[in-house]
Amino acid sequence: MGGTDDPTNLIEVTVEEHAELHLSLYLEHGRPEDWLAYRGLSGTIGKEQIVREKLSLASKKNIGKHYITEEGKRKIAENNRRRKRRPRTEESKQKTRDSVNEYLRKKNINNKK
Repeated sequence: MGGTDDPTNLIEVTVEEHAELHLSLYLEHGRPEDWLAYRGLSGTIGKEQIVREKLSLASKKNIGKHYITEEGKRKIAENNRRRKRRPRTEESKQKTRDSVNEYLRKKNINNKK
């Protein structure tokens, strides 16, 4: 596991052996990526399921990570405070009310069917 792609660091294995190696790694280290590789190589799940689970694993790894520094957050907050927002006109407010009322009326008609 790990290392370089130098020929002295590689061994040739069949697909079945490759699957078994991933199973062994999973049992030893508990990495979900090895379990997923074992299941994919052994044919117990298809490509679509592999992709779905890889995306799920990737999103779980990023939970709680913050990509914006504290300095960046401070600059964003400062910029938001300085930004001038024009007050909405009565005409704009009325257009919004009319649009929402029309949406609710159509939704209510569709729900009665």
